[in-house]
Amino acid sequence: MSEKESLVEIKNKYVTSTLSLNLDGSVYTLIDEKLKMTEDKHVLIDCLSNKSWTAKELRIAIIKVGVYLIEIGVKKGDVVAAYCPNSDLQAIFFFATVAIGGIYTGCSHLAPFPEINKIIQETKAAYLLGCKQNLDICEQLLKNQKSLKKMFIVDGESNANFASVLSIINEKHVGDISNFFLISSTITGEDSAQIVFSSGTTASPKAILLSHRNIYADFGETSPEFNMISEDDTVACYLPFSHVVGSCVLSLALYGCAKAVIMNSDSGMYKDFQCYKVTSAYIVPAVIDYFNKQEAEKFSLKKVCSIGDWLPEKVGTEFVQKFKPIYFSQLYGASETGVVTMHSFNNGVSDLKSNGVPVFDCTYKIVNKQTGEALGANEVGEILVKSPQVCKGYLNNPELTSQCFDDEGFYKTGDAGYYDERGNLYFAGRYSSLLKYYGLFISPDEIEEILLKHEAVQEVAVVGIDAGVYGQMPKAFVCLCEKFRGKITEKELFDFVNAQIEYTKTVEEIEILETLPKTSIGKIDRKKLQNIIREHHKTYNSVEV
Repeated sequence: MSEKESLVEIKNKYVTSTLSLNLDGSVYTLIDEKLKMTEDKHVLIDCLSNKSWTAKELRIAIIKVGVYLIEIGVKKGDVVAAYCPNSDLQAIFFFATVAIGGIYTGCSHLAPFPEINKIIQETKAAYLLGCKQNLDICEQLLKNQKSLKKMFIVDGESNANFASVLSIINEKHVGDISNFFLISSTITGEDSAQIVFSSGTTASPKAILLSHRNIYADFGETSPEFNMISEDDTVACYLPFSHVVGSCVLSLALYGCAKAVIMNSDSGMYKDFQCYKVTSAYIVPAVIDYFNKQEAEKFSLKKVCSIGDWLPEKVGTEFVQKFKPIYFSQLYGASETGVVTMHSFNNGVSDLKSNGVPVFDCTYKIVNKQTGEALGANEVGEILVKSPQVCKGYLNNPELTSQCFDDEGFYKTGDAGYYDERGNLYFAGRYSSLLKYYGLFISPDEIEEILLKHEAVQEVAVVGIDAGVYGQMPKAFVCLCEKFRGKITEKELFDFVNAQIEYTKTVEEIEILETLPKTSIGKIDRKKLQNIIREHHKTYNSVEV
């Protein structure tokens, strides 16, 4: 039996990891134990300020903020909403909040007022963490949202309206530390830690409730079997901490005794990767594609996980050939499920097609979406997942929560996929994104894959045009590589794709855009593309075929 096969057991059409993590406690207590083991090591650095923290300094700062939060009345179950860029101070505030049983939520500091306003309303947030850039909006929220009790700021001084996080950390007098440790010791893996909102790129965003266990169940990625993060690594933390990947990568880095490098939208990401010699990163396909256009010199990145969206094989291949990482994996997961599959470390860069094998304590199955019957190897169906990473459910929505789990407790992802004889999972698209036209299903992913084979195409997204009673026809939005801009027409791309696909699956229209809209974490925003279609198209009364 090979090493890879030993990580997986396939029995009765269930694909199960043979590895078990056996962790208990809270996110804070598990990370605090690691910080105590590496007190003199620099474990956190903020790119914008260039401030570096040793493990000991970070522990003290988290404790100080935690003590302060307890003193002003923050209690278990209270929600803190973040509306500020990633920073060392926000990281400290996150860990202090969850340490005492608070629940962290929020959105990107670049999000408009309606988004943060809705988040506070839905979560009934009691505390707000803001920044000077959004100060007017924060003060408006504090005035109008009845649930909000107090505001904190990550980059300013305290005043009558808000407290400065830096001032709290710099305060020489510390309150009752023993009470902080007493309260933090009572927080368990089943307690709520974070509310994250799905990206809403294909549907309305949903409030996802995550427990401490949901977050630290991903810590197996620091194990020798996967080794995405080790104590010698420098890890990029660029996704918002209010997003599950942002908070998980930050937590993974500290649990793995590595150095976490905190980046935000105000810093040049590629320059930061070079300057701080980042060796490990979880990055979206758009960032991987961007890196492919940069120089390979002074680039230390050796371990890469592609996350958040489907990675075109040619983009992954180009990255591997150019930067020569020792490990490259396109993992499969979601905000609701955490990481489901990724490649073992021994797999290196040998497989850019599959999404790897199930991680610690994870089982998945592929089922017929209509009957629920479990399918065998190489049969396409819906991916269902059961693991400690799977979320507690949707906030204040027990009906939706119940609908998303089957009778065996498996979460229904809504994704199509299949597995091979070795337990490798292959993502085949979202059922919700499949288009139905004249009674036939059309896969946007299949059209996208064909268009990406054209040398001029940098990015592509296919969405549906309303064709009335006939269903939906696919329209492709394309972004061209810089050297081909102005030299390739929509008709040339139209002919290219239709020469490689049967007419029943053909693309109706192709539109070239300068850039494709992205979400705050770098995923292509298909809802915005749908809005473009609605602005330019009316429902078809008749369709020529």
